[in-house]
Amino acid sequence: MNKLFPYFLLIFIYSCTPMVDSRRAAPPQQKKIRVVKKEKRKPGKAGKDESFASKDMEKLIISQRSIDGLIEKYWGVPYKYGATGPNSFDCSGFVKQIYQEAYKLSLPRSSSDQFRSGDYVKRRDLIYGDLVFFCNSKKKINHVGIYIGNNRFAHASTSAGVTISNLANGYYAKRYAGAKRFLKE
Repeated sequence: MNKLFPYFLLIFIYSCTPMVDSRRAAPPQQKKIRVVKKEKRKPGKAGKDESFASKDMEKLIISQRSIDGLIEKYWGVPYKYGATGPNSFDCSGFVKQIYQEAYKLSLPRSSSDQFRSGDYVKRRDLIYGDLVFFCNSKKKINHVGIYIGNNRFAHASTSAGVTISNLANGYYAKRYAGAKRFLKE
């Protein structure tokens, strides 16, 4: 009996292991890659499958790239009250410079004048390039930045110079006053 035990053990193990019928096993799924050829179209004409919204999206992407490049260009430039750049900025001077370079659009000089201009935007409707404003304890507009998505904005900070901050940061969350849109679609 001791000599037969290993054989019984092997038979038991094989009988408990499910057998796979190779004829029925499905081959592994492979992802099909579809190559789409880019068609040449005349400017200003949308194809049957292209919506005019895609052109707005292209404009938005272009403006994001230009603003991103300018933020990178001026990253860390020190804050100086009343300065309009390029060696130092205050918050409204920074915003004014970015809009001038990216969009050839001249904004008012001060943050309070910028807040009185443009179209009001609800916080939930913010899009890339909108201006976000903050006020001091006396409810006077005293700071501005450019919204860049994901609850973040670029601005000239008194402590860090040109930087990016989060709207949810306690300091800015308490002082958020509103947003304005200067770019028309």
